Order: sequence, then structure tokens, then C-alpha cells
Amino acid sequence: MCDTAQQSESVSPAAAGRRAGAFTLVELLVVIGIIALLIGILIPTISRAREQSIRLKCSNNLRQMGIAMVAYSSGERDGSFPRTLYDPKKKLLLDNAGYGVVNSFGNSGYVGENNVPASFFLLVKTQDLPTSLFICPASNGVPGFPNGDQKQSSNWDKIPDNLTYSVATPFPSPTAAQNKFVWRYTLGAEFVLAGDINPGTRGGSNPPNNVIGPAHDAPPALMAAANSNNHGNKGQNVLYADGHVDFQTTPYCGALHPDTGIRDNIYTAGAGDGGITDESALPVDAHDSVLLPTDDQGGR
Repeated sequence: MCDTAQQSESVSPAAAGRRAGAFTLVELLVVIGIIALLIGILIPTISRAREQSIRLKCSNNLRQMGIAMVAYSSGERDGSFPRTLYDPKKKLLLDNAGYGVVNSFGNSGYVGENNVPASFFLLVKTQDLPTSLFICPASNGVPGFPNGDQKQSSNWDKIPDNLTYSVATPFPSPTAAQNKFVWRYTLGAEFVLAGDINPGTRGGSNPPNNVIGPAHDAPPALMAAANSNNHGNKGQNVLYADGHVDFQTTPYCGALHPDTGIRDNIYTAGAGDGGITDESALPVDAHDSVLLPTDDQGGR
């Protein structure tokens, strides 16, 4: 008995330290659980921070477009915003691209009357805006004209590959013209000039995109079908005529209509097939923003 006690008492200090510093299985599981909990807290936070950063960059893009539109209007005799040839007698509204790399000063660069994207492209030609500015950082788009030849072009090469924003249709219907629709710096503060690209009527979200489907008071799950695809159908950055940009969770974010008390749906039209002949696809009054083009052309 005495020998056994002496052997027990003669354990080296190093061995005793190793036993005292070792983790038990329970302690190890507790540490793993704490780490997993911290990861579970941090990942959503980091994801939200990244999403906010992307939205901020997108907002800054639109804000710079707004400044460029005002600069453009200051050089126009009537203070108008950029717009290509307008023929009120033609019901065909062009919202397609094409005429990408051509001589914009020759006949081959003619984009046709009432061409919405070509009107937007005038900001690139006249205000020296980089084509990267027209790509939402949340989208899959890439800047157009990588060889720097945009000055010799009349329009975007492909949509939505190198244009992931939409602009208010500057070509009013006869009804809108009678209702004093204007396309110049005197527009009301709540009029929407541009925003994340129109989602169109097919693909994209779940349920599938349908810009004319959800009512103005639809729940978020249904409203997703009418929101831009740029930000995961959670909403869209919108540029207003007074220069400020807001992230809106519904396309019913335009000017308040005095007759209905409902805000204008900025995505109500756009077939995305290169031509719209229905007059309802055009602005119908002074409060009506119709943002085109849609991203249907790329099948997103």
C-alpha cells in the first residue's frame, strides 16, 4: 500500500499539467457550438453589409446619370432631357438595341424614331459617361464597348448585357401630349427618370416576372414578380427628377396620381420584343413614367 501511494504521489509535474490543460469532450462541444453560433450571426450580417454596399454603388450610378441629364438639358434650347428623333405619328416605340458599333454620324447609324435605349445612350456620347456606369453592380451585365469606341456608336450593342438600367420613355402618346407631358428639367420632383432595369413579363423571379400583375397593395411575396431582377426582386433603386435616389420595394413608387391616390407603377409596359405598337405602352399623362427597356430581351 505504501509503495502504491508513493508511486501515485511521484507523478511528474509535466504529466499533471498535460491532464489539467486538456479539453474534455463536453468542453470541446461547447466551444464548437459557440463558434457555430458566432458564424450564424456574422454571415447574415456580412451578407447584409455587402448588399447595402452594392445598393449604394447602384444608387451612386443613377445619381451621376441624373447630374448628366441636367447637364445635357442645360445645353438644350428648351431645357429638354436626352431624346432621339420623335415622330408622334408613329405608334411604333423601339426599346431594343442594335446599331452598336457603327458610325453614328452616317446613315448606317440611324436608330429610327422613338428609340428609348438610343435616347439613354446620348448620355454616353455627349456627357462622356463611362459605359461601366450603366451596369448595376448587382447584375450580371458587363460594360459595353470594351475597345473604347462608344463615341462612334448610336446605341447599346446588347441588352441587358451592357445596359442594366431603364429610363423613362421620353416619347408620349397623343393623350399624354394633350395632358401636358414634358421631357425637360421642369418635371415634378416625384417623376421617375430612371431606375434598375424593368423586369418585363417573363423569367427572373418566383413567381415569374409580371410587371402588370401585382396590385399596388399586394404583399411582398407577390410584389417580387414586378420588382427589378437586379437586386433579387427585393426592390429597385429609382432616380427622381429632383436628383435624389431611393431604394423602393415596390414599382408603385412614381408620382402620386391626383385622381386615383395611387402612385405610378414605373414598370407598367414593355414587351421587350423590339417594338411596342400598343399606345398604352406609352406615357398617358404628365405623371406617367414608363421605364424601358426590359431585360426580357436577354431572357433573364
